[in-house]
Amino acid sequence: MNSTNAFVIRKYPHGEADYIVELFTRDYGKLSAVAKNAKKSVKRFGGRLERFVLLKVGLNTRPRGMPVLEECLIQNVFGSLMDNLKLFSWGSFVLETLDVLTPYEDPDEGIFDLINRTLASLNEGESPLKAILDFQLQILALSGYSPRREISPGSKEETIENIKFLIEFTQRYTERRYKSLSFLEELLL
Repeated sequence: MNSTNAFVIRKYPHGEADYIVELFTRDYGKLSAVAKNAKKSVKRFGGRLERFVLLKVGLNTRPRGMPVLEECLIQNVFGSLMDNLKLFSWGSFVLETLDVLTPYEDPDEGIFDLINRTLASLNEGESPLKAILDFQLQILALSGYSPRREISPGSKEETIENIKFLIEFTQRYTERRYKSLSFLEELLL
């Protein structure tokens, strides 16, 4: 069994008792794993397979097929992101951007650490607009994208315009639309 730190990007029900869990891991990058019997196993998973939780996961990789998520332990919980709708929306944007910009099975410790720092900043009460703009600039640079426009923090209005520009930039160059765009537009009004 291989052990690594991970964030849950999303999870889907699979059959009666399993979940398919999309993870971004420090050592393996983005991957999908099956969490067998996760809906029933309080001991192994007990509410830990949630967004905004830094986990230590045990993965059993197989020569063919999807890895099996054998265990997970909580390393850190970003509780404010779960309790506050605006912070939840910004945290969801961070994880969706991660999903949009990262390929499967391409580990990147820099991006992993950036996600951890950004969620911590949001959780600790840093200005969401500043944290999100910093996050967007850094993840785009780490992913090999460079907007051809000078972007720096300024007034609230300038920061919002820069965030909108970077959302459009990301969508244009990845050819993927944000599913959370309507929520983001509400936040940016």
